Amino acid sequence: MNARNLVAFVAGVAALVGGLAAFQQHSRLADLERQRADLEQAHATAATQPVVKPAPATSQLSEKDKLELLRLRGEVTRLRERQRELAGVKAENQALRARAGVKGTNAVGAQIALPPGYVRRQDAQFVGQATPEAALQSFFWAIQNRDTNTLLRVLDDRGSQEMLREMERQDEAKFWEGTGIIPGYRLISSEPRSDSEVVLKVEIMPGDNPQDMVARLVGNEWKLQP
Repeated sequence: MNARNLVAFVAGVAALVGGLAAFQQHSRLADLERQRADLEQAHATAATQPVVKPAPATSQLSEKDKLELLRLRGEVTRLRERQRELAGVKAENQALRARAGVKGTNAVGAQIALPPGYVRRQDAQFVGQATPEAALQSFFWAIQNRDTNTLLRVLDDRGSQEMLREMERQDEAKFWEGTGIIPGYRLISSEPRSDSEVVLKVEIMPGDNPQDMVARLVGNEWKLQP
């Protein structure tokens, strides 16, 4: 899968969302869907055009026309490749949704049982940041509720700055739309490094290897570090 940088999920929180290839794939799927729609529109328009005489043989075209013909042929080839790629991405998207227990539009997306302790994104609560575990749940609550202020607050300074840059780069509405593929999380373990630093092992997609993320105590609140 030609995934973009993981920063597209929540800016610099790559350590937390290393398992969220699904989100990147979702954004790519939307892009390919738009291209497929454009291609279908082009085919429909061509079908309504009156029949014309065949174009002159390539040898009879000017150099400029030959170059344009080659460009158009290359564009058609590229769009056909995109269509084939789209079919694969759709299948992968459906499989990811099935694994996450997200109900899809067909049998592939049927709901499945989630492992014990798995918290669906829509079930996450805002519980403050008094502990690393609370900060983690508040993070997912902010995603579910598209609460930019809470998301900024639960990240450390660097993560907040990178997230704001990412929102500006791809438009805030598209940013939040992309997070809709995130099903939830399961906290596997919490390993203290010191009184002010804890490593959380977090499973995003059920069955995937857990991802390490660091929570640090800043003042009286725990913040997630990219």
